[in-house]
Amino acid sequence: MRVLVTGASGKLGRQLVGLLSAWGYEVRGIDIAASASGGVEGEDLQDVVGVRRAARGCDVVCHLGNLPTLGATTESFASGFSNM
Repeated sequence: MRVLVTGASGKLGRQLVGLLSAWGYEVRGIDIAASASGGVEGEDLQDVVGVRRAARGCDVVCHLGNLPTLGATTESFASGFSNM
């Protein structure tokens, strides 16, 4: 089973990616902050084309993505959430 984890560079996301991988799942991680060492692809949840590309072929999405800054607007959060 292939799992997409958004927010994969965050505190919860890193833990979930590690657990899912240890349990034998094929994990694809995305985050606005890419991490080459952690195998996390850089992707902005507000980019619907990028989110669809990342989700292609995945059976499950674990949406842990969050607002990257305190100055982010409610509209930007809603936009990212609706793209999932």
